Amino acid sequence: MRISCTRHRHVPTSQTISTRYPPPVTRHPPPVTFTPQLFLSLKKNLKKIPLYKQDAAAIGGLDIKYVSGDVREQDRDFLQEHRDDHYIFLVLLKGKGAMRCDMTEISTEAPGLLLVKPFQVHAPADDYHKAEGYFVSVDTFLVPAHCGEVFRDLSIDQQVLPLGREEKKYIVETMKLLHHAFGEKNIFTQQIIQGLFSSLVNRIAALYSKAGTRLPAKKNQAQLLTASFRKLLSEGWYLRPPSWFAGQLNITTSHLNDSVKEVTGYSCTYWLQDAMITEARRLLYYTNNDVKEVAFALGFEDAAYFSRLFKKVTGETALAFRNKFRE
Repeated sequence: MRISCTRHRHVPTSQTISTRYPPPVTRHPPPVTFTPQLFLSLKKNLKKIPLYKQDAAAIGGLDIKYVSGDVREQDRDFLQEHRDDHYIFLVLLKGKGAMRCDMTEISTEAPGLLLVKPFQVHAPADDYHKAEGYFVSVDTFLVPAHCGEVFRDLSIDQQVLPLGREEKKYIVETMKLLHHAFGEKNIFTQQIIQGLFSSLVNRIAALYSKAGTRLPAKKNQAQLLTASFRKLLSEGWYLRPPSWFAGQLNITTSHLNDSVKEVTGYSCTYWLQDAMITEARRLLYYTNNDVKEVAFALGFEDAAYFSRLFKKVTGETALAFRNKFRE
């Protein structure tokens, strides 16, 4: 009998010994394909921050109410974190209150003034008790550009302002006159309301500007870029594309858009459109120019396109918007 044998060769431990069996395969789940249906499903499950428009009781973009009592007895929607597409001014005459605004809690005691800027996420805090004072909502188109610039640059802690005796007296008396003017019916009612509100908002802006001389809070890069973008926007460049703004700031368009969306929750395109519509509302409200003249003043060559865009964004025609305040 022949016995065959093989000579064994020493294999260093650092080498891999190959066998005739393949190594085990680690199985990974297949990649997820983001179909439109899946995207919509995910979107529905995400928590959305409600965005509220002005109350239907607002007249000409302005609404003034005298409120009193425990805020917890008010509308449930008001108690939840939400955004408003308009300014909120709260003049506290009695009691004390606190509010969560963009993840920061701010508080004030009477007499005091509290400002909430458009699109800030806010809700009253739990210890908002026995508050009494004026609650004022103001559409953005009513706020003059120089006042809007003061409000825009305020840090959250600067949005609360204590009122001195004379400051309180002036603001409260003006609000009383303004509230009374809404009930009047004469040929100059609109001019009276415009004059009183102009006096009020300029006085409030002056108070905030004076108080804002203290050292402002530090801002991160996204906040600084957004502030620069809004400054350019306030100068009337709303018909320029986002790439133009990015070029002015020496950054890419995507970087600018990401920064603006991180800070405000909305894209550059949204704010460009919002600035244009706000200026259109001002021209329709404060002037007697017809819709075609307003369109040309804004830089539109096609007045019909402007009219379609205005209705798409606001839900009403430019003429219907104007007629609300001329009746």
